[in-house]
Amino acid sequence: MSDTERIAELERLLREEREFRTAAEQRVGALTDKTELWRRRAEERAERIDRLVAESDLPAVRRLAGRVRRAVGRAPQAGTAPPPAGPPSLPLARVLPGVRIAAAVSSAALTPCLTASDMVDVASPSVDPFADADVIVVEPLALAGLSGDARARFESWLRLDARQPLVVWVDGGGGQQLIPSPLRPGDVVAATRRRDVAELRDSTDHPVHHLAATFDPSIYSPGRPRTAPRLGMAADNEGAAIAGDAALPEAVWVPRRLLDDPPSWLLDLAGMALPVVPGPSGQTPAPWAGAAARRWANTRHAPWVRTTELLRLAGVDFPDPVPTVAALLVSNRPGEVPAAVARIAAQTHRPLEIVVGLHGVAATREIEAAVAAAGVPATLVALDERWSLGECLNRVASLTPASVLAKIDDDDHYGPGYLEDAVQALRYSGAGVVVKAAQFTYMAGRDETVLRRSRQEETMLEGATTGATFVARRQVWDAVRFPHRTRGEDTRFLRGVRALGVAIYANSRWEFCYVRRVGHTWTAADETFLAGAETAWEGFHPERVEVPDLLAP
Repeated sequence: MSDTERIAELERLLREEREFRTAAEQRVGALTDKTELWRRRAEERAERIDRLVAESDLPAVRRLAGRVRRAVGRAPQAGTAPPPAGPPSLPLARVLPGVRIAAAVSSAALTPCLTASDMVDVASPSVDPFADADVIVVEPLALAGLSGDARARFESWLRLDARQPLVVWVDGGGGQQLIPSPLRPGDVVAATRRRDVAELRDSTDHPVHHLAATFDPSIYSPGRPRTAPRLGMAADNEGAAIAGDAALPEAVWVPRRLLDDPPSWLLDLAGMALPVVPGPSGQTPAPWAGAAARRWANTRHAPWVRTTELLRLAGVDFPDPVPTVAALLVSNRPGEVPAAVARIAAQTHRPLEIVVGLHGVAATREIEAAVAAAGVPATLVALDERWSLGECLNRVASLTPASVLAKIDDDDHYGPGYLEDAVQALRYSGAGVVVKAAQFTYMAGRDETVLRRSRQEETMLEGATTGATFVARRQVWDAVRFPHRTRGEDTRFLRGVRALGVAIYANSRWEFCYVRRVGHTWTAADETFLAGAETAWEGFHPERVEVPDLLAP
């Protein structure tokens, strides 16, 4: 074959290859368009199903919907291996597992505080409780009840010259005579109430410190009965007023002094999101009063808060039990980024960091100034415009070691407490991901704010979820990752989370407003989008979704 014939043959083969490739690309494009059409229709159907289930008060309907979804979405195909186990989640309360506390206590008020760490019982016959404990916590009444062997072991340990710090928890002055001896000046005596501090200081030469009460955060976890323990005459004696049945109150009005030193029963009620109203009875609780009470209890009086105070008094080093949250913001709209960064920087949760990915656009002076003024660690990175949005999210997530990742959109409104509430929900629910199902939505075309899926809050989600915004444990992202696609990457991420058996929890409606503008990327019809929604207010008033501090005057 001559060179001319070889060139002609090569040109023919190249033309055929281009024709085959063009035909294949056209077929793929047609299939992609058809797949996208069916995907949108499926999401619209799922949305309608969620609305109908949410509006039904019949438990049988909800159970049936859950069974159908599990059967359709999770049943493995014949011959395929079962999906891998989901990533482990932290226990509801143990957030200081690296700290070991050896304890001899009997007070119910102390137990949640100590179980925030790795606790071993001083009376345990099978282990040496003093071998590798970081601190010893004892209660005089519990010491008096120790068996002879356990008491002898404790007294032997007490005589050691080099021993771990000892914390003696004295609830009132009645047990003062039972404090073990010898106590050295560096030992800590802690009282559970402020009034006990003055009483104990008159009867001991050792330092006396105040540690407020705590509560069990799982009291608000799904499936737990909403009962109010230890009420009775306690509330009346403290000057509080309770509305409704004492077993399941509707609201409680308290003097402001109780918020400074709350009793255990008040923390339990706040932990169950019961509206707590400072001041005299008769005031109408604000719609967000329950959310404010729960946040106050979890922020200031959670077990890990008390535990860290106790360890600090004892001089014991401990890791920060509050997880670092990384807010992931990927945007191709530079005009929206400065305001979005400012909203993230205004979050009350700390520690916090921000990772901003500019997708195919250059950084402006305004963006650089907003990142520099954030007041928290912030990273600005350029992302290739050829990358999918899912790939961009994975890249920005890989730039941070934070233990909690929050996907943030550039044009939605996030109240200052958004991240704080989400992290608390991760803990009290035990879920791997927290989303907004009940949500305020501003419809720009109508200049109206509506509330969608109003009944789907503070609950585990069984059905389809929207992925506009969510907060997830890092180990969940490690196991799932975002799919490499630009549309539906967040929804598919959540589907992968559910396929692993990881729980998804919808927390309250507050601290977030989804903004749906004209020309929004989601093309579902407004009629479908608004089905079952109720008008919240006219216009855009994002401050109305924010929950103020319970202690604010």
